[in-house]
Amino acid sequence: MLRSGSADNGTAHVRECAVIVPWWRRRRYWLSALLFLGFAFFTTMRANLSIVIVCMVKHGSPHNATNLAYNGSDWSNTTYSVRGTETDSGKCPSRTVPGSSNEQDGEFEWSKELQGVLLGGYFWGYSVGFQILGGWLSQRYGPRKMLAVGMLPAAVGCILSPLAVRISPFLFLAVRIVTGITTSVMFPSGPVFWSRWAPPEEWSRLLTTTNAGGEFGHAIAFPINGLLCKYGGWEMPFYVVGSLSVIWCIVWLLVSRDSPSEMPGITEAEKNYIETSIGDRVTSKRTYKTPWCQMLSSRPVWACVISHMTANFFFYMILTQAPTFLNEILKFDITSNGFYSSLPYVVLVSLVMPIGALSDYLTTKGFLSLSGVRKVMNTLGMLIPAAFLLGLAHLPCSEPLVGVALIAASVGTFAFCFLGHIVNMADIAVMHAGTLAGFSNTLASMPGIIAPYVVGYITKQGTPEEWRTAFYIAVVLNVVGSVVFVLFSTGTAQPWALPAELNTTTIIDEQENPDENHELDTMIIVSNKNVPDSHKREIIEGERLISSNSSIHRAHDV
Repeated sequence: MLRSGSADNGTAHVRECAVIVPWWRRRRYWLSALLFLGFAFFTTMRANLSIVIVCMVKHGSPHNATNLAYNGSDWSNTTYSVRGTETDSGKCPSRTVPGSSNEQDGEFEWSKELQGVLLGGYFWGYSVGFQILGGWLSQRYGPRKMLAVGMLPAAVGCILSPLAVRISPFLFLAVRIVTGITTSVMFPSGPVFWSRWAPPEEWSRLLTTTNAGGEFGHAIAFPINGLLCKYGGWEMPFYVVGSLSVIWCIVWLLVSRDSPSEMPGITEAEKNYIETSIGDRVTSKRTYKTPWCQMLSSRPVWACVISHMTANFFFYMILTQAPTFLNEILKFDITSNGFYSSLPYVVLVSLVMPIGALSDYLTTKGFLSLSGVRKVMNTLGMLIPAAFLLGLAHLPCSEPLVGVALIAASVGTFAFCFLGHIVNMADIAVMHAGTLAGFSNTLASMPGIIAPYVVGYITKQGTPEEWRTAFYIAVVLNVVGSVVFVLFSTGTAQPWALPAELNTTTIIDEQENPDENHELDTMIIVSNKNVPDSHKREIIEGERLISSNSSIHRAHDV
């Protein structure tokens, strides 16, 4: 899409170039598919331990046996029983569930606390990694290199994980931390790559396709790793996923380039179309100083951050602990466990687009203001999952398939949050949305450390009562995050969030100054006489578009 002042013949030329190359020969589509696979492998490495740990640890340890780590070092000096037998008081009895078998057992006697620490190890590295700097590093050194730098060490670490486990669980913990650090550059690098490759009318489509690979990775990680565990041993998932990721890195470096002009084999028509369409998007991007003081003292900012953190406690708890719950309480074997653990993410992916369309419909038709839509969506995305989680907490042991449905429904309806606090960062921060998203996601990664350990500490005996307590904590946090967002959030762009050249701004809320010609709940009136009115709107809308896409996909990359 050209600027409004472009010549008609230029527009015609661009459109001609857009259709002259068959879709199967367009390099940007092949790169999109390749990045989809890369993000799938990345999130598969992140999630694989959640299911693999079920077949790594011993589930039939003697009741009240002293709990030691594999290398003999005392982890907690406590006693525990992971699952016990049918006669253990307070536990769900073993039973035959269609499609399941409870014969698997692992080789490591790890305490529930140690398991929680290992499951949270990835998020230790991810939270202190390069999420805020990731975009800048990609702009400085090129997104092609940064994507490979993020993936390759994690892939090698995945392959070496079985060796690390047998040496010491703490060496394995170090590998997981390094994996989190290196892969933290992945999601911030995606928008930078597509800013150089995606024509404006394909920007959202290509970026969304790439990031959808992440959710696809979550969906396939559980069933595939479950099958590999059952038929190849617990080491096999690490070897297979790590090897495929190394192969992906090699292919990516060989076939990708940072821009169309550097791409071998690209047709002149496609190169000209992309370069003419994006114009000077990359070279003319302004660099603004981040207004940290104003940002960190903003109530709407902290409404997003707090809601993000509390929601992530729920999400990461399910991501890391659902396979263990399915094993301890619902008694599914590793194969069925992997399949049922993937269902929540299939439901989540399937609901994102319809919910997004509903959000746009409510806004454009004027049923709710933008602020109202964000608050409603966020409330639904936190309270509906909390309600399903309460149902799961009180589920009888005799209803395993109902439990699976409740987990799937709780994670699936979490999709409402994508149109709540996540996209709201672009609403309020506009040109600084990427920075805010990186800051928020850094803090919101910490629940990934806390949730597995808290659940492991609470559920030492693996009883329904212990799991009920863990679920209550997530429910309470979801309610708190929802209330905070309703009270303090807004859909209005904040004064510190607008471009610097628009030096005098007045933000008028629609309720105070209604205008039937405006569909959104905010109007931005710019009084800088040195900037033409048409250019003011172009600057604001352009920055909002770029920041919105960056924020959505950087703020919540689970």
